[in-house]
Amino acid sequence: MAYEENFEKCYKTKAGIVDSTLLFTKRYTLNPLTFLMDKEECNVRRDNMKKFYYSLLQNLTLDEAFFMQDTFGNQWHNKFYLQKLKHNTDVSKYLEENLQAIKERINILEQIPKEERLHFSSLPYFLTTKDETIKTYQRVLKNGNLFPKDFFRYDNGRKAGIVTYYMCNNLMELKPRKAFEEVTKKDFNEYKLNDMLKLCFDNSPKLALRGAYPESIYPGLYFKELQNTQIKDNGGLSHLINSIDEIFSQK
Repeated sequence: MAYEENFEKCYKTKAGIVDSTLLFTKRYTLNPLTFLMDKEECNVRRDNMKKFYYSLLQNLTLDEAFFMQDTFGNQWHNKFYLQKLKHNTDVSKYLEENLQAIKERINILEQIPKEERLHFSSLPYFLTTKDETIKTYQRVLKNGNLFPKDFFRYDNGRKAGIVTYYMCNNLMELKPRKAFEEVTKKDFNEYKLNDMLKLCFDNSPKLALRGAYPESIYPGLYFKELQNTQIKDNGGLSHLINSIDEIFSQK
């Protein structure tokens, strides 16, 4: 019973960032065998968790820290599950290696309404980072495997945009304008993104490219399209001329 009580103190909660993928995860029941963990190791890891928490606070902005508190409560640091943070781990190095991923996940969650954050934070792959998404895609290309089930769900095409951009920029080596002009369904099929195109973009390369090259970052790609739309909206003589051209072209 002593081991169990001590373990409960050291591992009070397990809903948090998982070490292997740094995802926020649901609570789960611990395997009874883990209660055999050495008491000293448990205490050392608890101390490392404290060091990690205070070091993390120094590297988060006030807005990021407040966001975590607002989302997960005052004891939000207890929501971290960091399996690799063992007694022989350099806490500073560990934080340095994972800080960018933690900040990226906070940014992803910030786009979600407050009342839905806990739910979405528990969904598999929802908080997968850009780097992890690319590595997953590289494994699909190398081994011929499928993407994990539900990999592209729930995030409004965020990961789909990442892999589409990687295909165009890194694999096909196309500039953004060329990608908009040349990429077809055939390319998505060749680079193992055919199923993603169907699931996320209704089989439309154009929609997929919009996800990979959003207008907020690449406004120049949309200028010509906007200009053409304005001309059509103006109607008048240009519309009449186009109609006459169509009539004569049919004869």
